[in-house]
Amino acid sequence: MRTHPLVTAEAWDRRLGYFLDYTRRSLVEAFGEARVLGGGLRVTTTLDRRMQEAAEAATERYLPEPDDPEAALVAIDPRTGAVRAMVGGRNWNRSKVNLATGDGGTGRQAGSAFKVFTLVAALEDRISLNSRWRGPATITIPDRRCYTDGRPWTLSNASDSEDGTFTLLQATAHSVNTVYAQLVTAVGPEAVVDVAHRMGIESPLDPVCSITLGTQEVTPLEMTRAYATLAARGVRHDATPLLEVADPSGEVLRRIDRRGEQVLRPNDADLATYALRSVITSGTGTRANIGRPAAGKTGTTQEYVDAWFCGYTPQLAACVWVGYPEGQIPLVNVHGFPAVFGGTIPALIWRDFMTEALAGQPVLDFHEPSFEGYTGGPPTPVPPPTPSPTESPTPTPSPSPTESPTASPTPSPSPSPSPSPTPSPTPSPSPTATPPGGGGGGGGGGGGP
Repeated sequence: MRTHPLVTAEAWDRRLGYFLDYTRRSLVEAFGEARVLGGGLRVTTTLDRRMQEAAEAATERYLPEPDDPEAALVAIDPRTGAVRAMVGGRNWNRSKVNLATGDGGTGRQAGSAFKVFTLVAALEDRISLNSRWRGPATITIPDRRCYTDGRPWTLSNASDSEDGTFTLLQATAHSVNTVYAQLVTAVGPEAVVDVAHRMGIESPLDPVCSITLGTQEVTPLEMTRAYATLAARGVRHDATPLLEVADPSGEVLRRIDRRGEQVLRPNDADLATYALRSVITSGTGTRANIGRPAAGKTGTTQEYVDAWFCGYTPQLAACVWVGYPEGQIPLVNVHGFPAVFGGTIPALIWRDFMTEALAGQPVLDFHEPSFEGYTGGPPTPVPPPTPSPTESPTPTPSPSPTESPTASPTPSPSPSPSPSPTPSPTPSPSPTATPPGGGGGGGGGGGGP
């Protein structure tokens, strides 16, 4: 096994520095700063060089200009928790704020990408994907748990055309805010918090009704870990950049723990995956179709400040966030998109990354869920939309944090793709291309789709 000494992040690619700094922090947390900076540790990381290059290429393809919004991308192997790729910003040498891990702030609002936790809580409560819900364009929730400033909670869907009766499957595919507002009152916001924490969210969460619309702050790393839990049929793994760490004599001090913890019933995870597949096949995330079984969810926050796409196959989970680090700057008029929803640029980045990352890997299908004990058996598939659905931003979110650069870079381990580390991997420059034009709709997500 070939290993290499710790090196400063400046010696590496302008984006690879984010993964290196994440690795250094993980080492310090595990072994202490003195031992890590003292040298001698032989570190093999989980980084997959080809996936890292694919992540960098995908983000630069759709956001090529210096004044474009930033993007973060995290990819995790759901079978082990190994972090296979990480883009934490445009240029490590210019900003040491890792947007993938939430450095410089507590994170970003996830919009409708957070609805997955309400969905799982409902499935744990035996609420069927066939259950039918009235989804008016605007709704007022009378439940006193949802009151704000002494008044009932009122919220809306993306447009007045989103008004009707939906199955839970349809409401998930099209990210219907007014259905999910009722769903959170049915299961209780405390249950949503519990599910989110079990699945891998570590940020503090308040049990308020608006949590279902993603108004609380999380990081791309956390969200990827949580979606990876669904890909692993309810088994949560700790996300880690460390495949193996040995001392100077070669004695192994730590290896990646492949066991994980079963935090959801496998069939509940399978049912959630069944619903989330419809987001890509016929809902707000159709741009994320990669030609193999995949599941995911779009997310867009109020005023288009944050846009997300999180998704997975059985082999790989990834989340993409797009936005401005300063927060509260709307994502409008970006490369042909009047407004950036989760189903636009984030979904396109996710699609391109996953297509390249999974190239040459077998096409695996998800486990078919059991509908025993649920009303009506398997739900009727959601028909493809015409035109593409548009998700509604999350209503009335709290301000996103302003992130400031951290201090100069500190020593970080030389990343090496598993299973065998290679010397000084330096990804080649990512190709740049102008993204195809498109409308502002097409499926982003937020408190709505």
